[in-house]
Amino acid sequence: MTWRSPWPRWRKRNTPPRTRSASKLHPTETSEKSRDENEMCIAEVPPASGRLGRLFGAKEEGAHGPGTGQQQLEEKLTKKDFNQISTKIEDEQALTIQLQKKIKELQARIEELEEELESDRASRAKVEKQWGDVARELEELREWLEEAGGTTSVQIEMNKKRESEFLKMRRDLEIESLQNVKQEIEKERSEANMKEDNLASNMEQLSKCKDQRSEAKAKVEELQRQLNDTNTQRARAQADRAEFGRKLEEREALVTQLQRTKNSFKQNAEELKKQLEEENKEEAGDTSAGT
Repeated sequence: MTWRSPWPRWRKRNTPPRTRSASKLHPTETSEKSRDENEMCIAEVPPASGRLGRLFGAKEEGAHGPGTGQQQLEEKLTKKDFNQISTKIEDEQALTIQLQKKIKELQARIEELEEELESDRASRAKVEKQWGDVARELEELREWLEEAGGTTSVQIEMNKKRESEFLKMRRDLEIESLQNVKQEIEKERSEANMKEDNLASNMEQLSKCKDQRSEAKAKVEELQRQLNDTNTQRARAQADRAEFGRKLEEREALVTQLQRTKNSFKQNAEELKKQLEEENKEEAGDTSAGT
């Protein structure tokens, strides 16, 4: 009894028709075949759902969430404060112009009072000159009376007394006039000083408002810079999310393709196993028949 190998028969029966392997295919055919398989796998991939969908939804909500609204609210409040400060500064400037005008009016009034004082001094000098002339005339008259022999010591004393009273009255009148002018000048000067103090206080407040305006402007610029940074980060996050989604789709397509390949290999292995069992059964039957 000769032994016959089952392999030639098995190869003849089960060997599939020869085709060109992937390694021997033309590069263009290989790339087209791979592209077609990728397109089929991508078409069969279901849309993201479940946990993946919630993840993308959470990222999108984070990108467009309440943080942007809060920044917009802070920006609106800052602009409102900036407008209020600007309005206050304009009011202070108008008040400053009004006070400067009032100071000029007070200075003009002081100059007028000083001119009146000079006029009073000139009038007093004129009156003193007139009184000097009158006194000289009285002295001449008294000398004339003494020469005439008609004056008495009583008349001389009366004339001296009247002259003394007249001089005293003139001096009191001049003192009272000077005191009134001095009081009026002091009053006007005190009012001018008060207005100057108020003006200095307003100028200081205006300077503080300008500083606050500069600080508010710097704060607005800082918020604008932060907003630009946030927009840049959001755009970068969106780009990263798109890239992540694309890679995830590629991975899912690859997993699907590998699963199909695995199933195909498994099916081929089962078929080969069945064929091998059948060959063994046939070979065992032939061996029994030959015996």
